[in-house]
Amino acid sequence: MLRGVAGELGRAVAGDTGDAAGRELALRLEARLHYVDKHTRAGLSAAAARLDELERRPGGVPLDTPGERELACVLVHSAAVGDHRPAARVAAVCRAVLAREPASSEHVHSTVGMLVTCLCMADAVEDLPAWLSVAAGHARTERAGVAEAVIRAELAAVLLCSGRPAEAEEEVRRSVDLVDDLADDSLLPGMVLAPVLTAVHHPSGAERVLARYGAAPSVPPGFGACLQMLRARAAVEAGDADTALEYCLDAGRRFERAGWTATPVPWRPWAVEILAGRGRWPEARALAEQEVARARRWGAPTQLGRALRMLGELSAPARAGELLTEAVTVLDTAGDRTESDRAVRAVAAHRDRAADPGTGPLPRTPRAPAEPPRGDDPAGAPASAGRPGGDARPAPALTRSERRVATRAAQGRTNQEIAGDLAVSVRAVEKHLTGVYRKLGVSGRAALRRVWEGGSDRIA
Repeated sequence: MLRGVAGELGRAVAGDTGDAAGRELALRLEARLHYVDKHTRAGLSAAAARLDELERRPGGVPLDTPGERELACVLVHSAAVGDHRPAARVAAVCRAVLAREPASSEHVHSTVGMLVTCLCMADAVEDLPAWLSVAAGHARTERAGVAEAVIRAELAAVLLCSGRPAEAEEEVRRSVDLVDDLADDSLLPGMVLAPVLTAVHHPSGAERVLARYGAAPSVPPGFGACLQMLRARAAVEAGDADTALEYCLDAGRRFERAGWTATPVPWRPWAVEILAGRGRWPEARALAEQEVARARRWGAPTQLGRALRMLGELSAPARAGELLTEAVTVLDTAGDRTESDRAVRAVAAHRDRAADPGTGPLPRTPRAPAEPPRGDDPAGAPASAGRPGGDARPAPALTRSERRVATRAAQGRTNQEIAGDLAVSVRAVEKHLTGVYRKLGVSGRAALRRVWEGGSDRIA
């Protein structure tokens, strides 16, 4: 039904009736109909077909009016998540829209906000920080709480993709605080915040978003999948890898049911690392192979390089060297250098294993997953000597309080249990854990437990 109405509107627009106001209204209505239908495979295919029509025009996709840009944004987003266009073509349209679209708080209430997701997924965010900063300033001046909360979350995602995790954490904090103050029940802030919070260590923020939106009676499938990934992050933090895996796989099923081959939170890399951490190598390799195939079609360097690195770490030596070397080459053009550094370290580790046959073909256990939205490096934890992908500078030592908290967390105790044991607040425990994760270069309790079980004298 919706696709039929959208088609009628498209034919009306193509007729160019001469009534500028009527044509603009038709464009905006068509954009919204495609937006409503973007959670079905048929809807994604219809959007891609409509984008084909527009691209065949002599001047390409029309972008001169707000209505044309709104339609282009929803069509290109549907084509991206539905695997109907590669990253380079998606980024080209989005950049053209951005060059014509004034920075304002109003973009969050239109389909133009979708270009932020597309450019993050395409590893092409270089023009977004300044544009979003201006938009955030307008929202703050206008006292538009919903808009500012959304823009702060968008900016956090972009900063993560740019390799600026500390700034991203600050934007997330501001966004979460704004959401807490909202009387508005709009799902919009949560839809943008949920995938970002899977990448930034902000346990209370994740809890607050899940409390506000997690019990909603009906949410869009993509949002529901992102909430599952946020629950997976919480399970990882609690050291419950099995539950985290179930949430990841359920999110994947939700994304796939909607036809979203490319997703705001890359669920397969999460699942691969959890499976590998549980010693379930064949399942981990199968998912890693799928992720490499998907990332090759999409073509964004960060996602492809990460997928190649993960598969390389799970492969036998003969194939691992080829995959890891390709990962380094691909990531040389990535916007965020962190994943590139991780691939370089993986190559070095592979050479070490090859030089010492006694280590065997299996890689070391991967770290706990904490993938960023739209395909970047996790969790706001800075690079360090203790984390694959970090630099070679010595990591700072844990304080006595941090060691006490880290030891108990690695043993599987909850934050509440640790707080009671040490006679401190839960907030103090969270603060110490944040310091521990950063200093050790790990992204959650599962990875912390592996460090502890490995006998690290930095925790004991």
